[in-house]
Order: sequence, then structure tokens, then C-alpha cells
Amino acid sequence: MNDRDCGQQIEYEAEAVDLNGDGQLEVLTKEFGSCFGMAGVRMNLYIRAKDGQWKPQFGFPGEPKLLKTRSHGFPDIEILGPGQCFPVWRYNGREYQVVKKCR
Repeated sequence: MNDRDCGQQIEYEAEAVDLNGDGQLEVLTKEFGSCFGMAGVRMNLYIRAKDGQWKPQFGFPGEPKLLKTRSHGFPDIEILGPGQCFPVWRYNGREYQVVKKCR
């Protein structure tokens, strides 16, 4: 999404981090603005695949919270937002998938 899509100013933030300790950086991005509902932020995580391509993992509203639990070296990620129950995503060796849903 760009500024023209929602008619509002969007601020961007990107952070390069080595989430799994393998010496290769992953990129966590956040976009802030009223376009992203009550959460006010859309996040994404890019992990470089074995073929060298960057693979986006999320791309939806929410604030990531890295947890201490890990899978395949990557931390579980809780996606914070409005409400009282937040889903948890776990890396399966190829991509992040939901392991805790809110009902």
C-alpha cells in the first residue's frame, strides 16, 4: 500500500535483525498510519529463502511481539492489536503459520 491508496500519510520503519542467529539478516518492516485500522500499523517480516529470494511472512495490520519460544531457530511471534486475544505465529522451516488462534 502506498500513500495514494488510502489518502493518508504513511510513515515507514525497517529494521535488519538476525532472528535465528545464523549470521543472515532478516528484515522487519512497519508502516504506520490510519489506513491500518485500529492497530494503526501494518507489519511484515522478510526472510531470505535458500534460493536468495526475499519471502514476506505477514503483510497485515498488527504489532509484532517476539516471544522466547522458538522453532527452527526463529522466535514465535505474537501479533498485537486491538482486543484482548492475540494470535501466535511459529516458523515451520519455510514460513510462519498460526499456532494459536483467538476465538
